[in-house]
Formats: sequence, structure tokens, C-alpha cells
Amino acid sequence: MATHSLLIFSLVIYATAFSINLSHADPRTDYVMRMCGKVHVQNVSNYFKYYSNITDYMQDEIYRNKFAFKDVGEPPDRLYVLAQCMDDLTNEECAMCFTQISTLIPSCFPSTGGRVYFDGCFIRAENYSFYREVLGPEDTKRCSGIVNKRQEFSVAVDEVLSQMLLKAPSFRGFASMHETSNGISAYGMASCWKILDRDLCSNCLSEAVASALSCIPSTEARVLNAGCFLRYSDTSFANDSNGGDYSEG
Repeated sequence: MATHSLLIFSLVIYATAFSINLSHADPRTDYVMRMCGKVHVQNVSNYFKYYSNITDYMQDEIYRNKFAFKDVGEPPDRLYVLAQCMDDLTNEECAMCFTQISTLIPSCFPSTGGRVYFDGCFIRAENYSFYREVLGPEDTKRCSGIVNKRQEFSVAVDEVLSQMLLKAPSFRGFASMHETSNGISAYGMASCWKILDRDLCSNCLSEAVASALSCIPSTEARVLNAGCFLRYSDTSFANDSNGGDYSEG
């Protein structure tokens, strides 16, 4: 764990050296959901050790690429971990999000693994290679209790979701959109895990869009699938800190 702490300290020093104001960063570390498995590992102490080794390795990878995966150990307790940030986060914001989210998976142990979703990043751990999974039995959605029954809002959400489904599979698995219908706005974000190819990403987001549509007229919804994350809202939530222009409408 000393190595882990040293890497975190190094990231802060690196950011400061380039005059990056981390106090104004928005890594979107809002907790969305955690799901833990129901089967237990045989040697939980090894699992904790494997996880520490993997997250130490991932800290640098996440900072550079905003995505990382690695597996360590011997079956049946070999540990596979994948983590990713939303593409609109900067590298510094992503590192901050990963530092926080990576502390939550060990609370699933001695289960064989689990998933944790933040609004800005995702992490999953299992004792098998899940990297190309698109859908799973634990996939779910979260619809807000606040609703907007105006037809214009439904139209704007439908357009946002349709455009993201078209764009994301061809754009590194990521899209952030904005649509307006008669002055009523809807905002959306879709992200596939980068290990998935275009077809698998499209399959995951097709299911996610169908789930999100069933949330209307809720003003906000999140879909948490094995291979992708999708969100819509009546308020803007995406960052523009990486200089990319992901929005349309």
C-alpha cells in the first residue's frame, strides 16, 4: 500500500508542477451503485494482495489512458480487474475518480468480485475473464423520482438517446449529447468499456437506450450494464475540460 500512496502523491506533484488547479476539477465522484457477487473466494487474503498489486499498477495506466485492465493470481482465485473513466474527464480528474472508486471494491470481498459505478468512472473485479461481457443478470437502471411530463422533454430525451446510440460505437465508445425541443433541453452521456469492439458496444448501448427510455418522464436516468454506462438528465453534467467537442444539438 506504500507504493499506492506514493503514486497518488506523485500525481498531485505532477499536476501542481503544470499549474493544474485540482480544486476546480470535477471528477464526478458521485456514488451511483455497488454490486457484489454472491460466491466466495477460497483464499481471501490472496485476493486482497492481488487487488492491491493490480490497483498499484492501474494508477499509472488510468492516468495515461483513462482505462486499464489487469489480472493476477492462480485459478480459481485469479483476480481480473477493469477500470475506466468517462472520456470527458481530464487525466487528472480521472486519476482522482479512480483513487476514490478503487477503495470500494474490497468491501465486496470475500465475494469473488463486484462492480462499482460513479458518475465519472467505473470499476469491476471478478475471478474470471469478464472483459468482453456486454450484458449480465445484475444490469439495472436508476430512474429519478422527479418527473417532467411535457412532451417536449420526452422528445428531447428520445433524440439524445438515439444520437448517442449512433455516435458512440464509432467514436471510441463515447458520446455526450445535448438536444432541445421547443426550449426544453435534455443532456446525455454514453460510454462503452474500451475493450469492447464497435459491434459489442452497439449491442450494449441498444439495451441501455431501451432501459433509459422506460424511465421517461423521469428527469434523470442511469443505466448500469456490464459493458456500458448511459445517463440522461434535464441538466448539463458533462465536463469540457479535455478540449473535445462531444455535443450536438
